Amino acid sequence: MGLDLHSTGFGPAPLRPGIRQKRMHYRDDPMEKRNLLIDAVRATEGLPAALREQADKVEVCEDEVFDESGIQSALEDARSLNTSQPDRAELLKKWTALKPFCNVALLQGAVWTQDRAFNFWVDPRTSRVVHCYEWSGEKFKAGKQLIDLRNQYEALNHKSKG
Repeated sequence: MGLDLHSTGFGPAPLRPGIRQKRMHYRDDPMEKRNLLIDAVRATEGLPAALREQADKVEVCEDEVFDESGIQSALEDARSLNTSQPDRAELLKKWTALKPFCNVALLQGAVWTQDRAFNFWVDPRTSRVVHCYEWSGEKFKAGKQLIDLRNQYEALNHKSKG
């Protein structure tokens, strides 16, 4: 069993009805998808400079399709969080931004720098980033440690099978 990165905000939400996802590391992804993510980051105005400067370091590509019931469910979950929880506002912002893209196959990418990470969604029809958020500080450090542990676990698991 792998580590749950969703609890840190670095992994995808557990799949629920209405959300379909295919996760792949960029090395397994056709180059045109990775290039589309890079080009979209460079072409979309208003993104953080650190993301634009590091666009060629896309490490994760995911195809995601959200239907209206999936987004509504995610919005309801976010609204049910205590208003003092720091993730509540970010989750509401994310699902509100993605709501107009129901039933659209979006590409989700991630870029890691030395001190922060960015997750973003691209509409391949327009080659534009439709939502982006940044992780920094302690949350970034904890997420990075979890990802490193997951990678070590997967390497050991692969080695034991081979």
